[in-house]
Amino acid sequence: MWDAPRREWKRLGATVAIAPGLVVMVRDTDGCYRSETGWDPRSRGRVSSVGDEPTEAPSDYDGDWMAERDWMTLTAHTERVVEAAASLAESVGLPDEFRRELLLAARWH
Repeated sequence: MWDAPRREWKRLGATVAIAPGLVVMVRDTDGCYRSETGWDPRSRGRVSSVGDEPTEAPSDYDGDWMAERDWMTLTAHTERVVEAAASLAESVGLPDEFRRELLLAARWH
């Protein structure tokens, strides 16, 4: 996995959990992944290759232009996301039962 703060690749082990946001590189013969659903430890089939090995390491957090912008509280960010989701739901005429689920997902994303 790519450890951005330390700017180095590390081997995943039993003590390191795979979590959203990690950049993980595995051999396509290892399986444990389905293109339709993502990580799947039951999958033993060869994974379709998504490209060659990277020629350079992924950027670290220092080069993340989104992280260089003004910070906001988690509450403010969540409210912005919920407002954007509500606006999207309104613009496409999403039925109420789906709108409630979308807004709940936006709040908990």
